Amino acid sequence: MISDLKDLEGLIEFDKIYLACTAEEGHDIDRLLMDLKNNMNIAIVVSGQDLGFTRQEKAWGEVLKISLLPENTPPTAIAAIVLYEISKSMQV
Repeated sequence: MISDLKDLEGLIEFDKIYLACTAEEGHDIDRLLMDLKNNMNIAIVVSGQDLGFTRQEKAWGEVLKISLLPENTPPTAIAAIVLYEISKSMQV
């Protein structure tokens, strides 16, 4: 757990940082799965607040939209969905 996205930058070098949320615009999860299959070093960040990411935080990474979820979906549910999609893609 980190208190600010800036703190993530100093910990480990990532090829990409994905910000998982219920945004209307952003990359589909297929892009994340493709990056994982290409062995990219990525970080998946879920906001600790129900309000999601600020505009400033969105500038630090690429928005990963989780389609068909209500805007008020809790962060833990978003994290669970992303991890499920990753594990499902690895079974193929």
